[in-house]
This record gives sequence, structure tokens and C-alpha cells, in this order.
Amino acid sequence: LQQDGRIPYSSISRALNVSEATIRYRIKRLIEEKIVSITAYINYEKLKFSSIACIELEVESSFFKETVFILTEIEKVTFLAVVTGRSNITLEYLYEDNDDLIQFLNYLKSLKAVKQVDSRIMLKVYKSQYPIQLKK
Repeated sequence: LQQDGRIPYSSISRALNVSEATIRYRIKRLIEEKIVSITAYINYEKLKFSSIACIELEVESSFFKETVFILTEIEKVTFLAVVTGRSNITLEYLYEDNDDLIQFLNYLKSLKAVKQVDSRIMLKVYKSQYPIQLKK
């Protein structure tokens, strides 16, 4: 499923030598328990939003949850995580052009909870998936 989320259950059942009903049940259970989700991968280079900035923020702890909530509501923020180190938030921002990125960086700097902003532009993405290899 990691390589092809649309693979027929019959192909999986043949490869694993179990019934198709067993595969259907197991996948249904994994989805219901939110262990896996089957989603489409978007190739951003094919869209007009082909530029990605990696931005690290240092945010005051008293406004931390509020700031995380605000940032997760922004559509062009495609990834956000709490991290350790000098910064405490890292995010990826999909932008149209340099003016769009400048405007977003200025917005971040205007937030009273944000003490530091550090940004990098991703020039070329070679891998953008997070598969986990499960033990058999």
C-alpha cells in the first residue's frame, strides 16, 4: 500500500497467500483504528505552488498552543511539527513567488509570540514521503 494505495485487494491476497476477505478486513481495521490512511501524494512541482520554504520558529511558551493553532489553519502550511533545539516549531510553506514568501515571513515576524524566524528555500525535493517499514 505504501508504493501503490490503489493496488487491488486481490493482488495483495495473492502475494500474501491469504483470502481477499482477510485483506479487506485487515485494511478496514487499520483505517478505522487510524493506524493507516490512504491518501494521494501531490507532486507540487507540477502545480503553480512549486516552491517550498522550510521555516523554523522560536515561539514564547506562554503563547505556544495558540500560535500552533493559528499556523495549522493556514492552507499553504503543509507541514508543522514541534521540535527540540534552538527553535521549537518547524514548518513547510508552499509559496507561489518570492512576494508571497516575503509576505508570509513578515506575517510571522508580526506575531507577538514569535521571537525568531529562520527560513530556507528548498531548491529541489528528492524525496517527500515518510514510509515506515514495519517488522514482519
